[in-house]
Amino acid sequence: MRDRDPVRGARVAALAITVLGLQGCGNPTPTATLVPSPSSSAPAATRPASTLLPTPVVVTTPSPSPAGSVVATWDIVLNPGEPDVPVHLHVVDRAGTMIGVRDTVRPISGPGPEDPYALDIGPGSDRRSITVGWTGGVCDERAELELAADGRTLALRFPQRAGCDALGVGFSLELRFAAPVGPAEVHGTWSQDLVEVRDLSRPVAVAFTDPLHGWVGGTTNKGDAVVLETADGGTTWQVEGLAPGEVTDIAATGDGGGIAGLACNEGDGCRSGRYRCDGDGLWVRAALEVPLRLSFAGSAGAGLFDPTQPKLLLSDDGGESWTTIPSPCPASRHLATVSRLDPTTIVALCESQGAGGGSNKELHRTSDAGVTWATPADAPHGGAGMGLDLLADDAGWLWGPRSPLLSTADGGLTWSALDVADGDVRIVQDADAWGGGVGVVLVSDPDRQATLLLRTDDGRAWTELFSWPSGVTCCG
Repeated sequence: MRDRDPVRGARVAALAITVLGLQGCGNPTPTATLVPSPSSSAPAATRPASTLLPTPVVVTTPSPSPAGSVVATWDIVLNPGEPDVPVHLHVVDRAGTMIGVRDTVRPISGPGPEDPYALDIGPGSDRRSITVGWTGGVCDERAELELAADGRTLALRFPQRAGCDALGVGFSLELRFAAPVGPAEVHGTWSQDLVEVRDLSRPVAVAFTDPLHGWVGGTTNKGDAVVLETADGGTTWQVEGLAPGEVTDIAATGDGGGIAGLACNEGDGCRSGRYRCDGDGLWVRAALEVPLRLSFAGSAGAGLFDPTQPKLLLSDDGGESWTTIPSPCPASRHLATVSRLDPTTIVALCESQGAGGGSNKELHRTSDAGVTWATPADAPHGGAGMGLDLLADDAGWLWGPRSPLLSTADGGLTWSALDVADGDVRIVQDADAWGGGVGVVLVSDPDRQATLLLRTDDGRAWTELFSWPSGVTCCG
C-alpha cells in the first residue's frame, strides 16, 4: 500500500510526476547489482573431506555444444561437515568436457573487500581435475556454477541476499574433466543474479510511491522471497532479494522508501522479520516482527503483525518505532486488515468465519488514532484474508477470495464491483489505490497461468503492465 499524501494524490491523478536521477532502494537504477559489503575480514576456512561423487544427468547434445545448451548437470551439497551453513550447488556443464564433480578440501584465502566471492582456482588431484573455491556466508544456501561452452570460463551465481553480509565460510569442490586441464587455463566470475525477474511465480504484494516507482513482492518456485523494483511504471524491473521464505506485505512509506515483511522457518539462511529500504539500495532487516498487513499515510503507519492477538500497531515515524493499541474487533471477530488514511484516521476490517467458507465483516473507524472507535458498519461478505486500501478522501478498494474488486467513495458505506476479477477463478492478490480512480492490482489469472499487474485510471479500463508465470491451471 502506498503513501497516501493527499497532495501527492492530486499529482497522481494528473500524472505530473518526474523521475529523480537518484540511485538506491526507493529510487532504483534498472541496471543496479546488489553486492554485499563484508562486515569484517574472515579467516580461511576448511572442511572435512567428502567422497560424494554425483552421477551426471546427461542430455543428448553433441560437444562442443551450441551456446546456451546443457550437456550435463550435477547437484551437490557443499560443507556437509558444517550442517548449519550448507550450500546446495547446481553445476552446469555447457561444454561437454566434464565427467564428475565432488566436494573437496583446500584452504581458501579470505575475501577481499572489493571482491568477496572471488573464485580461487587451483590444481586438483591429478592432471585432469581442478579445484574451485570461494569464501561464502551463512545466507548462501544455494548457488549455481556454470562452465561455459568454451570449456574455460566458470560463472558462480547466487541469489540476491539483502541485509546479510556475513562471510568467512570456505567452500571448495573438484571438477574432473575428460582431458588434462590446468588451473591457469580456467578463469571465473561471480554475481548475485541467480534469481531473475521472471522467476517470481507467486506475487502477493504491490506498493507504489508514485506512478513510476514501486515494488512487487512474492516468492519464486525455488523458495526465494523476492522484492522487485520498478522506476518506469512497471515496464521493467530489477531484483532486490530478501531471503528464503515468503513476502507477506509491502508498504510505501512517506520518505519514498518501503517496508516488507518476510515469513519463513528460521534456518538454511532464512531470516524472518520486517525489512526496510536503506540508503544504499538494500533491504535490511529492521526488526523481527513479521507484518501480515501494513498501511502508511505519509510517515504515519498502521500494521497488523499477529492476527491471533487482539492488537494493532501504529507508527508515526515511517516504521522506525511502533506502539500497540487494542483491536477494535469484538470477541466474535478477528482483525483481518487495516488501512491508515491519515495520521489520525484508521479503518480496520474485522471478520468472522461463516457457513460455506464465507466471512461476515464489519468496518471499524477511528478519527483519533485509536482512542475511540465509531459504531461499525457492515462490509461486503467474502472469503477470509480480504485486503483493504482507503485514502484520505474516503475512496478506495476492498478485495480478496470469494469477492470481486470492490470500490467505495464514501469510506465503506457503499460499494460497487469493478470488472477486473470475480473472486472465484480470477482473484485479486493485492491492490494499491492511488486516488481519483487510479491504481494498480495484482490479479491471478488461471487462463493465462500468470499473475498480472494491471493499472486503471477509472476502474473500468485496465492496462496490463507486466505478468509473471504462476503455473496455475484453470478449472479442474
